[in-house]
Amino acid sequence: MEENTGIAPCAEQVSAWYEQQPENTLLRAKGTAENALQAFSEKVYGSALEDQEDEIRNGIVVAEIRQLRAFWPQFGVRNNADVSRHG
Repeated sequence: MEENTGIAPCAEQVSAWYEQQPENTLLRAKGTAENALQAFSEKVYGSALEDQEDEIRNGIVVAEIRQLRAFWPQFGVRNNADVSRHG
């Protein structure tokens, strides 16, 4: 392939370059690319799973707080929001 001119090669130049490469080089590049994509997808999946777990955990905490706010007034205990509103 020609010297790097700082300009992206056209499709024909890329195709010609690949056709010049030995088959084992292309297979190795393919394997490397597949491994990189697999690692990336696992990282994305793990991150999404962590985010979902955080949302579930936060939802449980919020639900518990709401239940507590409904429970304590029965005993004459006001929550902070009631105190700040009513002084």
